[in-house]
Amino acid sequence: MNCGKEPSLLIFPPYYFPAAPSLEEWIVAVDGFACRPGSEKRLTTRWSIAMMGKLMRAKPHELQDSVFLGRVAPFIARGLRNLEVRVQIGLRRFTLSKRTNSRGGFRGRIKLSAPDLCRILEINIPAGAVPGQVLNARDWRLPIQVSVEPELAATRSCTAVKIPWHGWSVISDIDDTIKDTQVSPLRQLLANTFLREFRTVDGMAELYRGWAEQGCQFHYVSSSPWQLLDPLQKLCDENQFPQGTFHLRTFRLGTDLMRKMLLLRQRGKAMVIHSLLSSFPERKFLLVGDSGERDPEIYCRAAKRFPRQVKAIYIRNVDTKRMTRQRLAKLTEKLKPGLCHVFNAAEELNERSKLQLLE
Repeated sequence: MNCGKEPSLLIFPPYYFPAAPSLEEWIVAVDGFACRPGSEKRLTTRWSIAMMGKLMRAKPHELQDSVFLGRVAPFIARGLRNLEVRVQIGLRRFTLSKRTNSRGGFRGRIKLSAPDLCRILEINIPAGAVPGQVLNARDWRLPIQVSVEPELAATRSCTAVKIPWHGWSVISDIDDTIKDTQVSPLRQLLANTFLREFRTVDGMAELYRGWAEQGCQFHYVSSSPWQLLDPLQKLCDENQFPQGTFHLRTFRLGTDLMRKMLLLRQRGKAMVIHSLLSSFPERKFLLVGDSGERDPEIYCRAAKRFPRQVKAIYIRNVDTKRMTRQRLAKLTEKLKPGLCHVFNAAEELNERSKLQLLE
């Protein structure tokens, strides 16, 4: 996506999964945004960028650097509202029930029968076999095309990943868990977000690849704004993190930048995590986050609400807000002993997680 040049579509990595244990019906999830270029000449935009520069203590040349211009472009883009969203899956075409909202956002859930999905994927069903079971047994990648009407942005092609009914899933935070962000203080957060190339946390890509080899699916859930999806995906791809679904926050650049940025870090993640746990009731979950924000509190509440599914919580100890014994004891008071583990380096989880995944 490059909202800085022409109208475009941003598509979150799509995925599909069975709607029930019968495997007779499947759901294809397609979410995204449609936007047109923003103007740096607008008064509110100039004010917001000037305020960001002041908060980051940025030098004038840094605000003209390609990193900053590329990162800020989606934030000043304007949503393409009230557009019809069309999704092509194989040779079948669907129109989402709701048009793009005021921010250009859309959320689609398309239901397909197992036989229809097998025909789209050109899967040969052996005599006497159940289509849903054949579909669930292998890692079939589903080609998808997304477009809008009227055609103000180019069609986007992508591939949906299958999430089987049973298995292991990893819900992973991004900032200060796999990406070195240094969320606190706000100045550091903004500078690392807009002025600097993204960096990964040592050892996490290798750890996650090992989990993926054991069959884990990944869900990257973050308080980062959706406008950072492209650079975050690029970071994951370049460092060979496993593919997965992305769940980011809605955010609009405005005059209340500081208040919004702070509130953005504090709200909404729990709802996404609970939705994932509810959508995949027979999957086992590892929750991975850091001590810098509210991950321990959010994850422990999820474990209390979904005790059968949450098998382990791993919290990376960060310098900005260390995990104290008192905080950990309070959070895990009513949880299974040993469910929550605090670590300093990814290597500490290798043997522990191997044992966990064998259960």
